[in-house]
Amino acid sequence: MGLTLQKSKNTLHITLFFLFVFGLQSMAIAQIPLQQLQPFEVSFHPENQRNGQNFVRLNISNQSEWQDYIRIPVSEETERIRVDQTDASVYMSSPEGEWALIFDLNKIDSDNIFTATYSNETGHFISNLRVSIDLIAFDSPDSKKANLSAYYRFNENDLIPISGSNLDLNTIPVPENGTTSLSMQFKLDQIYFSASDEFSVVLIRDRETDVITSPLGIKRIELTPGTDDPDDSMDIVSLMITEIMPRYVQDGIVTEYIEIYNPNSESVDLKGYLLNTSDGKHAISEHLIIDPFSFVVLANFELPDNSPVHADYRYKNLSLPAHGSVISLRYRDSEIIRAFYDANTPGTAWELRNPSEAFDGYAGMQQFIPSDNSLDETIKGSPGSQGNTDLYFINDLRSSVWQLVSIPGVLSERPRDAGQAVEFHTLSANSYTGLRSTDVNPHTPYLARTGTVSSRLLAMEIPTDRVQVYHTGSYSVIPNPSSDEIELNQFRTPDNNIISRSALLWDPVNSTFTFSDLHDHIIPAWTSVLIPSKDIKTVNLTDSSVSQNDYKESRFINLKLTGVNSSRETLRDESVMIYFSGTEADRNQANNFKKLWPLNITENEKASLIYLSSQNGALNNLFASGNYSLNPSREIKIDLGLINYQFEGTFTLNWSSMENIPDEWELLLIDNKTGETINMQERNSYQFQENRTSFDESVVPQVPGIHTLNVADENPRFTLRILSSEAVRNDQRRVSDIPETVELYQNYPNPFNPATNISFYLPEQRMATVSIYNVVGQRVGILLQDNLAAGEHTLVWDASDMPSGIYIIHLEIGNRVYTRKMTLIK
Repeated sequence: MGLTLQKSKNTLHITLFFLFVFGLQSMAIAQIPLQQLQPFEVSFHPENQRNGQNFVRLNISNQSEWQDYIRIPVSEETERIRVDQTDASVYMSSPEGEWALIFDLNKIDSDNIFTATYSNETGHFISNLRVSIDLIAFDSPDSKKANLSAYYRFNENDLIPISGSNLDLNTIPVPENGTTSLSMQFKLDQIYFSASDEFSVVLIRDRETDVITSPLGIKRIELTPGTDDPDDSMDIVSLMITEIMPRYVQDGIVTEYIEIYNPNSESVDLKGYLLNTSDGKHAISEHLIIDPFSFVVLANFELPDNSPVHADYRYKNLSLPAHGSVISLRYRDSEIIRAFYDANTPGTAWELRNPSEAFDGYAGMQQFIPSDNSLDETIKGSPGSQGNTDLYFINDLRSSVWQLVSIPGVLSERPRDAGQAVEFHTLSANSYTGLRSTDVNPHTPYLARTGTVSSRLLAMEIPTDRVQVYHTGSYSVIPNPSSDEIELNQFRTPDNNIISRSALLWDPVNSTFTFSDLHDHIIPAWTSVLIPSKDIKTVNLTDSSVSQNDYKESRFINLKLTGVNSSRETLRDESVMIYFSGTEADRNQANNFKKLWPLNITENEKASLIYLSSQNGALNNLFASGNYSLNPSREIKIDLGLINYQFEGTFTLNWSSMENIPDEWELLLIDNKTGETINMQERNSYQFQENRTSFDESVVPQVPGIHTLNVADENPRFTLRILSSEAVRNDQRRVSDIPETVELYQNYPNPFNPATNISFYLPEQRMATVSIYNVVGQRVGILLQDNLAAGEHTLVWDASDMPSGIYIIHLEIGNRVYTRKMTLIK
């Protein structure tokens, strides 16, 4: 019992009600003030004693202390007093050398042994209470021991049994004609009460008629209150009182209720919230969860079970006056909302029509309208459902950060906690000229930013299952039209195909675009998703989730970059994914994603970025992902570059989130600056030093938007070498059969969409030109024109801007031309 809580200068009052019943006689009451909110103990002694601030001994026999209440006799013996030596039902004795309060249960007609009432006057919110009651069991001839249970009561509410508190003293071994000590201990964590609220623990025995019962002793009571003090950093969530049924009495049945709506994307627990009306108050003392965009109904305790009103929570000590009143919902010292209502139509609930009008914390009578929904022949209302209330959703924008957002409805200009004004821009904006909130359309992607403090947006729901696709550069932008998160798989083409197996999503917390695959890609509410450009104008939003058939076998290597800034390790970039998909169709749906500048690159917060680029590829083809066969038949060499546009110092490259990569694969990370080679199967990170990258800053975007990263980096910091089991076997077969002449290998993947790898072998250093022709002989691109060293070389052709069809690879070495056919399917 030695638990210690934080000290307080406030006074804690404990009132112990000892119920001593002599037929219809009265009871004795003692009130004990304690100076500190700490574990405390109450025990009994024939002399007045008070040791310390959290240890009290009561003199039960002192007439002056008990004033007009019954005087209890005290035994003069030091061992135990026999029941037949006194006519009192309650007396003091020291049967085990320690004074105790003894109850002669045969002389008490009540089932209640005692009640300890805890009155909270500490200034703290009490969220739990540990209770220990030390008892003495007696063995008396021809008698039966008591069966005890503990209950609790909050204020004047009904008694509630405490789980696990049943105690059958007949199962406790007691020496013949002797005594034994035992303890009842329990913790109550389903309570919550504020200043002046009362909480009682009641000990009740099961009384049997015409059965002689042994005495029962109480040596001490220990109480340990647990506080739940306010957290100054806690964000107060926005809630709405959306429906009120004033007190209505019909045929003796009282009906009243309050409906509360949660417009947040996260669940809210109402435990600890305080309801107030002009006729009372009630602190919600149990967990009451409101799911996102859902309602809960709080109703009066007298509401019968067969009422058409389904109550999620029952309250006492509160009344919704039939003449009209004001209801306030508070959390700690913060008022969430006040709602005024009138009650000129008995039996009719009042519904909040437009929550945006009440989002500043005040809902007047003019915002409420009478319900037209009939629950039965006498009651009108829509408890627990939308009814006449327009649904609204809120979103909090982080301060000073550009974000890619879409509004799931009509944007309101009256958020409760507006913060600073939000700046909106279209994706094609070429200046900082912003839009007004009235110009922002539902289900449309925008760039948005608030000032130095966060801002709260409020939107009225406009449901839709058909979404407009917006195109910008090499990406299509699809807004999430829902007020809740959805899965990427729920976006379907008009012919019901999956729109994409992978996507880019803006992460406002880490200020970067992140790559994610269909397996785990969740699109949050109020945001948009990016997929490689496709000739699709609209997509449908379905209710279907990812089926088992959609989970193709795949492998991942996710690369994350962190850096030390001001002695603190912070995330710099996490958008590079090497992806190995199971089938050719999967690879065609899981495209390589071009690397994008962060939205905030135009601000003082610059960026450190990592990207992928296949060796010998064009310098402006920098990717956020690389897509390869599930079991590559050849060695894969990938440049992993770093654009360090933020600070110089210590960086860490981490690949701890590899998935399904076989142990026999060879994965090597080569630091081209230091020459160090790291076995990625044996380690999961690599630390290195890096200076700021020097490049032409004119390529840095001047306004936020969806801008591809096209910084020329001729000396990538790292090279990744990946050899699958199949590639190792092929290399072993080719060791003794190295070609002595030029060879142009078949591209892979083939067919492809939109990128493919083109590899060739030179037996010696030669001038090489690689071009792409269509089937009518027109040259559509030159991939390479350079003097190359002997060995194998690989290029990447990105055909995002090309139509589907057959193309010819031309490799020119001297006066010889080598060709291969390849197929682009979109």
